[in-house]
Amino acid sequence: AKRVDKKTELKDAVTKKEELEGDLKKTKARFAKEKEEYEAANEDISKGIAALVDAIKTLKTSKSSKAGLLSVKATVQHSLAVADALKIIVDGPKWAAAASFLQARVDPDDPEYKYHSDGIISIMQKLEKEFRKKKAEQDAEWEKTRASLMETIKDLGSQISSTTDLIQNLKPLLTHLQRTLPKLVVHLSRKRPR
Repeated sequence: AKRVDKKTELKDAVTKKEELEGDLKKTKARFAKEKEEYEAANEDISKGIAALVDAIKTLKTSKSSKAGLLSVKATVQHSLAVADALKIIVDGPKWAAAASFLQARVDPDDPEYKYHSDGIISIMQKLEKEFRKKKAEQDAEWEKTRASLMETIKDLGSQISSTTDLIQNLKPLLTHLQRTLPKLVVHLSRKRPR
């Protein structure tokens, strides 16, 4: 009976180890996928922040340069596209001004340009602030996800190790029982009254 119990225990341990190894493989794949998604989103938002910082600087320093204005227009278009993709911006009047800026033919020598560029700078500064907030949220969420998955990986590794130890301890015991059981049966059959 003990031999049968130990065989069942060994079989269960081997099955459990296989399941744990499968869970570990899935968790590691999930970790890799989540990390890749985080890194892609982080790269996009970081580029958006850098582009906004450059555009604001260019607008502030190049109030009379048509080349600078064209560069800023391209940067603003890219930043707004990234913001829209990341669901940072909400349609409304403040974004209408940015869209108007992108579509208009502006003469930097026109006194109206200074008035409009200040409004655009303000919008871009607000957008930069929102980008930074979104990035901080993404970073915090990734850190929680990373820590949780790393803890799961560690826990599964520990369980696999314990199960492996159990298997290694059961194998010699079963071998011993397989060797001694026939001798025990012979011994008991001799002692049994006839």
